[in-house]
Amino acid sequence: ISFMNILSLFPVPVERIAHALNGVERVLVAEENLYGLYRQVIAPHCGGRPVIGINGIGSMITPHQILEAIGAG
Repeated sequence: ISFMNILSLFPVPVERIAHALNGVERVLVAEENLYGLYRQVIAPHCGGRPVIGINGIGSMITPHQILEAIGAG
């Protein structure tokens, strides 16, 4: 498991994303919205890897939700 914190949504940090994807099989994007808006923006830059959304609104996304999305929960 690795983590990338994107500090600026736009412009999309395409080079930074590409570098972070070395050795990565799938991408999880945790967003506080219901539709995965930023996931849709970065998916085309993920080299065909599955991009899985962890979405919620009104409360923080929990570690348990992240573990479930990883498949370890």
